[in-house]
Amino acid sequence: MREEALRDRMFDGLERLNTRPRSFEFYTASELWTGGHTAERMLAFHLNDEVDISSRNSKFINDSVEWIYSRFNIGIGMKIADFGCGPEVYSERLAQWKAEVTGIDFSPRSAKYARETSMKKGSP
Repeated sequence: MREEALRDRMFDGLERLNTRPRSFEFYTASELWTGGHTAERMLAFHLNDEVDISSRNSKFINDSVEWIYSRFNIGIGMKIADFGCGPEVYSERLAQWKAEVTGIDFSPRSAKYARETSMKKGSP
């Protein structure tokens, strides 16, 4: 009986550890990236090189892409999927190395911005 009580306490403790705190009990990312005003602000923060809120600053992004290029031999014919691409700040830079980059994002506003920007630059 004592082993049963110990086991029950252990499972109760594990359940408490795996319960999200009240302020995090609801998943709100979809509203954050797809809701009207908030999604508009998130895109603006992505594109603002002065703040590291949605994306990092250009130097960090450029350094990251240089690192990816140097480690993975990015070049002609390489296919890359950029999941959560936002306005394609990484995708655009990776494509400069002649890779075929496909950006995927569930934010309609960011995806639209990325498509329009790619079309203006002559990318598919």
